[in-house]
Amino acid sequence: MKTMKFTKQLVTLIFIASLLFACSKDDGKDGAIGPAGAQGEQGVAGSDGVDGADGVDGEDGEDGATGTANVIYSDWIDSEFDANINTTSASFTIDAPSMTQEFIDTGVILVFGKSKPNPVSFDTDVYGLPIVFGASLQQSHYFRAEAAEELDIVVAANEQGENVGVPFFGEYRYVLIPGEVEASNGIGGLGSKTATLDYTKMSYEEVTAHFGIEE
Repeated sequence: MKTMKFTKQLVTLIFIASLLFACSKDDGKDGAIGPAGAQGEQGVAGSDGVDGADGVDGEDGEDGATGTANVIYSDWIDSEFDANINTTSASFTIDAPSMTQEFIDTGVILVFGKSKPNPVSFDTDVYGLPIVFGASLQQSHYFRAEAAEELDIVVAANEQGENVGVPFFGEYRYVLIPGEVEASNGIGGLGSKTATLDYTKMSYEEVTAHFGIEE
């Protein structure tokens, strides 16, 4: 019994001695964590590159004048109708040397009539053909382009069996506009199929202003 007691005391002493050697006096305590340092100042942001100034827009160019180099027009041509037509219809032919068959097939042919001067005011009126007058006048005026270089001017009474009487127009002129519309039946204005403008629906003043046609 004494031996076992002695042995336990020895083991206890050895254990205490090992603890004393493990805890060396040179080991210091852990130091406290110091406070966080102040955040440094933020650097100045670099400036964006300066964009170049936009260039000045150029001025819009003026629209060019409507070309008239290929448009052909006649002077005013005196009527060849009798002063008083005692038939139901009548016609006469105007020479148009520039009106070829190709022109008839592919161009626009305009014919205008100018009224005889008013005996009181001496004013005149200009109308595009074909035109039909009613009321007391009862006349129809149109033209035919059936053959190259010739324009037929026709007047007819509106009422069957009646004479034409005094023709309304005293002068005529034609305007030939090449290659923009296809010919219809050659009587009256020609129908537009490809042109942006339908010249047959324009007044005399609009046509002359558009093409710069002089009186």
